[in-house]
Amino acid sequence: MNLDSLSDTRSQGHDILVNASGSGPRFLTDIQDQKMQYVRGQTVRVKTSYDKIFMRHGKDYTYVIPRLDGTAVLRGIEQVGKTDTSLDMDIQKDIVRRVHKDLPNSFPLKLADYDVVGHNVGLRPYRETGVRIEKEILNGEKVVHAYGVAGGGYLFSFGLARAARDLVDEFVYQSPLAKL
Repeated sequence: MNLDSLSDTRSQGHDILVNASGSGPRFLTDIQDQKMQYVRGQTVRVKTSYDKIFMRHGKDYTYVIPRLDGTAVLRGIEQVGKTDTSLDMDIQKDIVRRVHKDLPNSFPLKLADYDVVGHNVGLRPYRETGVRIEKEILNGEKVVHAYGVAGGGYLFSFGLARAARDLVDEFVYQSPLAKL
């Protein structure tokens, strides 16, 4: 189903709509959240016996996330507002350089020394003022908004889901007297 607005879903038979529509809030006519941006991310997946999660935040954000298949995802770039999804080999080399700097005994310095399984470049929806988790009545419809985590979905999905559930519960269990 293509949506131009959240109100397009009225015929679906719901009492409460949870708006977790990724980058949609920027383009939905009844939301038009101009704070929504794209964040470009790039990773390289390599074969490795390294089995610990490593994350370094700050100016040179870098991570290593091992997978059960003997590979790990190496990442180290977040480019706000960039939408080019082509692979940038200079960025790949920089990711490898930073991972090596932090974990020199586990990861070599040069990309050519890795057994590369694949590269990924993608866009994630990001909200420049932070995650939107709130409820509202929009054109007579009960809506819970839960979006804008960018790459943080991996870390924040369960907490965001709980917060959205709590807001749905507030709509469901709101006492009629609370409106007085």
